[in-house]
Amino acid sequence: MRATLDLTGLWRFQPDPTGEGEALGYAAPGYEVRFWREVPVPGVMDQHAPGMVGYEGAGWYRRTFRVPADWRGQAILLHFAGVNYHAKVWLNGHLVGQHEDGFLPFTLPITEQVLWDQDNTLVVCADNTRRAGEVPGLERGWRPLGGILREVALQCQHPAGIQDFQVRVTDAEGKLALKTTLRADMRSCKN
Repeated sequence: MRATLDLTGLWRFQPDPTGEGEALGYAAPGYEVRFWREVPVPGVMDQHAPGMVGYEGAGWYRRTFRVPADWRGQAILLHFAGVNYHAKVWLNGHLVGQHEDGFLPFTLPITEQVLWDQDNTLVVCADNTRRAGEVPGLERGWRPLGGILREVALQCQHPAGIQDFQVRVTDAEGKLALKTTLRADMRSCKN
């Protein structure tokens, strides 16, 4: 069982209609965000400020948190239940991952980027820009509701365990093939 720390609640938010946030350093831990709006996460960008109904483009989310001291020596993960549509995630100024699907959860390992006994700065860029070749393509549909749409949590788990498990039928008689991938990330153990 994983221990979790809920990261929902109030975050800072800044729309980025020109897509310049990354070049301007929005993901840097020292970037000044006191004039960014406080918004609830989960939530949709359309509701974060007046005039944003139908907003399409990038939106930046930021918050700080501390990792519980008793999690030291464990694998630390960030779990997102849904960010629509393209997500880029930074922790303490380090890009820790990207995800492209607004309705599937994703988890990012962050053990190496965690700061102990101090604030960690988490930054997410959610971009709901429609793109050719993606569902629904350039047509207007359900996709324009962008943002961190579902819960965010910090998770702690033992660094060794089952990473993936697959079961498949191999023939018409119903024989099964099992495949298990084990995880043994001993780099995160500092005992």
